[in-house]
Amino acid sequence: VLIDAPCSGEGMFRKEEAAITDWSEETVAMCAARQQEILHSGAALVKPGGRLVYSTCTFVPEENELCIEKFLSSHPEFTPEEVSAPWFTPAGTGAFRLWPHKLLGEGHFVAVLRKANGDTREIPQEKGAQMPKVFTEFAKQLQLSLPRGKAVLFGQSLYLAPEEMPDIRGVKVLRPGLELGEVKKDRFEPAHALALALKTAANTVSLPAESPALQGYLQGQTIEDPTRGWTLIQADSYSIGWGKGDGKMLKNHYPKGLRR
Repeated sequence: VLIDAPCSGEGMFRKEEAAITDWSEETVAMCAARQQEILHSGAALVKPGGRLVYSTCTFVPEENELCIEKFLSSHPEFTPEEVSAPWFTPAGTGAFRLWPHKLLGEGHFVAVLRKANGDTREIPQEKGAQMPKVFTEFAKQLQLSLPRGKAVLFGQSLYLAPEEMPDIRGVKVLRPGLELGEVKKDRFEPAHALALALKTAANTVSLPAESPALQGYLQGQTIEDPTRGWTLIQADSYSIGWGKGDGKMLKNHYPKGLRR
């Protein structure tokens, strides 16, 4: 869990004039209290054996070393972790100062804490669905190389989710993983996200970045090409979308909302 905490912003003094005019001792005290609340909430999200990283862009000890010291006094399950970072200035075990005269950037502080191992509840895993035959045939035909994962179906929408993904029943999810496409009754229609995730495919047409054909594709036009079936369209070998060929033309499947 990474906590990039809101702070008094002393590290921004030479970058933003407002950081100076907004600063006060009251602001420091307010930020320090808020940081304790955030750390307390973040600690509950760290699994046993997990790591908590805390950072600020201020110099004042009340929001940095003293903040971590206070947190550790009320959370004995956490301990500072030794980290090899010789390019930073040590500020105690697991803590570092990032000075602007020694590194690129402004003034920062970071601390790394490890949560002790303990008994954990068994987290139910998403069972996943059987990969539809229309997709496996599609992937075989185009010789697609996909990361390991499990199939998740939302209606007709097929996703490839991480194998360790927990049960998401009852949770509102926008996308549970990589969107592969739509599973129709007797065919599969690949998603734009799948095209962007691929490095290559058996059917691939790469267009020069400055070519009129590429400009036309981005506007929704067809491409003259003898390739048949679903085809990965690339710009100088960078995957950007799909086309579907009949042996003479590639019908444009670039999302209408992205056309220009």
